[in-house]
Amino acid sequence: MGDSVPTFSKLALRDHIIKNALWMIVAPWIIHFGTYFMDGIGIPFMPYVAGVLSLIGIVTIAVRYRTITSTFRDGQTVTGKISNTEVYVSRNRKSRSRTKSYYVVCEYSVNGQNLQRKIRTPGRPDFYGLSQGQNVQLAVHANDPQTVFIKSIYLD
Repeated sequence: MGDSVPTFSKLALRDHIIKNALWMIVAPWIIHFGTYFMDGIGIPFMPYVAGVLSLIGIVTIAVRYRTITSTFRDGQTVTGKISNTEVYVSRNRKSRSRTKSYYVVCEYSVNGQNLQRKIRTPGRPDFYGLSQGQNVQLAVHANDPQTVFIKSIYLD
């Protein structure tokens, strides 16, 4: 498909799974050292929890990075159409805060098979130049046509 593969820094900023896995690695250690420096003792079991969460985060990043890079490197590029954009709002009752997740629904065809996939975007779709009815270039995994990424999000 070409030699255009997203860099790790671009993935860390734009892929929500990698971003959350990085927090999974870092946050427990911040909590551990923060409690240690505040009271001089720390939480006795926290290094074990931090170690396990860090290991899970590292494995998650490795698998996701491999999936994305192999899709861009070995997969195929197809043209898809954004049929819809969606916003999901989740509310936290205690803090009354809201979190928004943005999605685009892409319709595309691979090997004569028509497919539709909901793809999460890192922010508002219009910020990334995505709008309903627009044609976009998609990177589709060679063995699994359901694994698809919008090229402009990861490469621009």
